[in-house]
Amino acid sequence: MVSEGDGGGRSGKFSFTTAAYSTLRLQELLAQLGYLTMSWAPATGAAIADGSAAAQLAAAYEPPPGTFTWHSGYPGSVHSFWQEGAANTLGEGAITGFEAGHGMTATPVGTFPVYEKLPFQIMQGTNPDGSHYADPVQWVSYFEGGSAVHYIARGSYGYPQSLGCVELPYTAAEEAYPYLPYGTLVTVTP
Repeated sequence: MVSEGDGGGRSGKFSFTTAAYSTLRLQELLAQLGYLTMSWAPATGAAIADGSAAAQLAAAYEPPPGTFTWHSGYPGSVHSFWQEGAANTLGEGAITGFEAGHGMTATPVGTFPVYEKLPFQIMQGTNPDGSHYADPVQWVSYFEGGSAVHYIARGSYGYPQSLGCVELPYTAAEEAYPYLPYGTLVTVTP
């Protein structure tokens, strides 16, 4: 609601109602950009006819039909965190990953379930300054988007220096890993 004067001493209240954007379209775009554990392809003949801003805006409210396909290598339990067309844990994680990749605030605050575990991986992404990283990490327990509890070699620990992860020394990360099974709740406070 906006309250404005008209220059003549009178004021009025104006309210505007807009349609709600489609969560499904947001999920389609995040999958196409690689932020979800699945891909999305439009149904035959359902692609947005032109790439214009008007066509994209229309699709935000009336998404084109298509199919999500899970990437291989993820445990079946991850599927329980997904609901097509509705807000869910994987979607929230994808949004956080997108934000981190585009220099937006990436540290999640709240309580999140561990949804993926890896004893080792090369964690890749984009720093807020636009540079890319590819860091070897161990004892990884993802709990929100690209945020995880893990080991990474650092000169010191215990203060904010990551893009949303909880970084631990090697021994502490190795000890914590078995205590963070799928579904374990991780609480992050500011």
